[in-house]
Amino acid sequence: MKLIYHPLFLKHQVNGNCPETPERLSAAVEEIPFLQEGLERLSNGEPEEIVVLAENGEQYLKLFHDERYIKQIKDICHTLQNEEIASVRETENCFSHDTYQAACYAVGAAVQAAELAKHGQKAFALVRPPGHHAHADHESGFCVFNNMAIAAEYLRQRGERVMIVDADLHLGDGTLEYAEGREGIFFFSINQKDIWPGIVPPPTNNTQNIFLPEGTTDDVYIK
Repeated sequence: MKLIYHPLFLKHQVNGNCPETPERLSAAVEEIPFLQEGLERLSNGEPEEIVVLAENGEQYLKLFHDERYIKQIKDICHTLQNEEIASVRETENCFSHDTYQAACYAVGAAVQAAELAKHGQKAFALVRPPGHHAHADHESGFCVFNNMAIAAEYLRQRGERVMIVDADLHLGDGTLEYAEGREGIFFFSINQKDIWPGIVPPPTNNTQNIFLPEGTTDDVYIK
């Protein structure tokens, strides 16, 4: 399996009220010793078999997002100073100077993972900011660009059929928006019921959403 990562993901800064902090990712990175070793080999120009450095995915943003929305996020971030953080009151999303670039590299990592999967290679993209709440024209739920929707559309436009499995606590409403009615895409999600974003969409020809009660045990979840 290939592990796709970039230190730039830690530069997306948030305020003290936001749970989607850099430490959320760095804690995971610290538990993977071969990741740090692989990054060091890559920085020294040495061969590395497992770790792949994420690439800038800005060129793929329009596969799902509106051009005006992309420009809005880019402009917000470029006007901020290095230590300055802006927040959107309605969604509680935060932006810093490096958020746009980090989000573009998160998209790039997702597309790289998709391309590897297309050729039969397992891959895992360890990224932030996350993406499955981001809609075509607005951010939401700490998500800026919808990494999964973009990666799925990248594959779909190359003749692939894609199944998206979303096992987050919350429904990935942005990815669901992308998937509904889209030929060649099937969206399956399993989430907790009665929590944000507060919608219970009915199943469609290419979407299925399962909502489990709080406290569901592992054996019930697996069934």
